[in-house]
Amino acid sequence: MHSSLFPSTGHRAAAPLDLIHSDLCGPLSVSTPEGYRYWCVFIDDHTRYRVVVLLKKKSDTFNVFKQFKALAENQQNGDEERANRTMLEDVTAMLAQANSPVRFWGRCLATQIKVWNCLPTASLPDKTPFEAWFGRKPNLSRFRVFGCTAYVFVQRDKRKKLESHMQKCIFVGYPPDYSDWTFYNPVTKEFIISECAEFDECVFPGLSTKETTPSAQLQLLETPASQPAPPNSIPLPIAPEDFDTSQTLLPRLNTLLTPPVANSNPPSPAASPAPAPFLDLPPPPPAVPPPAPQPPAPLVPLHLQPFSGDPSAR
Repeated sequence: MHSSLFPSTGHRAAAPLDLIHSDLCGPLSVSTPEGYRYWCVFIDDHTRYRVVVLLKKKSDTFNVFKQFKALAENQQNGDEERANRTMLEDVTAMLAQANSPVRFWGRCLATQIKVWNCLPTASLPDKTPFEAWFGRKPNLSRFRVFGCTAYVFVQRDKRKKLESHMQKCIFVGYPPDYSDWTFYNPVTKEFIISECAEFDECVFPGLSTKETTPSAQLQLLETPASQPAPPNSIPLPIAPEDFDTSQTLLPRLNTLLTPPVANSNPPSPAASPAPAPFLDLPPPPPAVPPPAPQPPAPLVPLHLQPFSGDPSAR
């Protein structure tokens, strides 16, 4: 169950780029293979078109906004909160259906944004966000189900005689130009871009990995102030289209922020257990003051000191 959002103002911008909603989402509990843990979403108020960008570091947000603004100009806050939550729920459902490792959430998010921009919305009568932004209808003929089985054609110069002309892969999205498809080969662990493939959209092979267990779920984490930031990175566009508008900022989902799943394996008795991150630990006990120095005992003359031993030894 979700908390109620602030009511919409009911006002829409008169033209594209007059008003842009943006927000940041992250860090997520599992990073992508490239090391991304945040995403940033931009929503054009007039066309409802969305753009998403993956980030490694929260401080890259301003640079991403400047890149988005420059690209948009060359081409031509309850809203973003709801968009962020919807995107996270859609990505979680798509990963579960595909039996895909959680680390592929970045490519899954790119696919979700591409599909969403081509769907009708209540705020645009008889139009999709793609059509309102570009002025033409989207091409849906190359849409495929995320995570389904695909048999990708192998070029002649990349195979030997008597070898199969097809290799079994998993469909994981679309490259930036959208003219091809992107596949993952679980045997070679490589990503392949090809325009020649046969799809079986009813079969989801998934991957045999520990990440597919219920304990590895996509979550949003609160970053403590003392936690070091990830290494710097270049933002990765997610769902580019003629103008790559799948690079955008997403709202903070404070209601969905949950701590990571604790490790069920008990620590070894030899090693001191480390405190779990993101937990409210009790404050340390107050320091005990050192005892007050005692005055030295008075000196007793040697002839008055008590004697213990053999009296005959004196």
